[in-house]
Amino acid sequence: MKTLSKAGQNKMSLKEKQGIVGINFWKILEELFLEGSIRDQIRITVLKKVRLKENGLIVVREFPDFKNVLIILFSGVHTMYHERLLKENRISPGEKPIRLYLKSQPYFIGLLPTESFDNKRTSGYAFDYDMMERDLGVVLYA
Repeated sequence: MKTLSKAGQNKMSLKEKQGIVGINFWKILEELFLEGSIRDQIRITVLKKVRLKENGLIVVREFPDFKNVLIILFSGVHTMYHERLLKENRISPGEKPIRLYLKSQPYFIGLLPTESFDNKRTSGYAFDYDMMERDLGVVLYA
């Protein structure tokens, strides 16, 4: 068992901090979804393949079976997340740390080059919703 000196008791590894940020992010997104605040900025769709933007190129990734894919408009969702934290007098970690955390997770599929959100064409993030629901307990449907 790892023990810490008194000076090191409050120190967390970067991975631990990122994990807390990620868990809090998805928990708040669940709350915002249930309230109806972000329903126009996320969707779950069943796909067999997906078009992704990787290193400036459009690539097609095929899945062995159909899968539930969570698509979010990150900038809009992050704005609502940030506003919720401020309302609760909590410190927002900022957009970049959350993006880095999300992109490093096994459930992150990739960046979709074009998606329609609220009659606007923009990019979106794609996640393996089945994995998120199973491993994280994330529930984003009513």
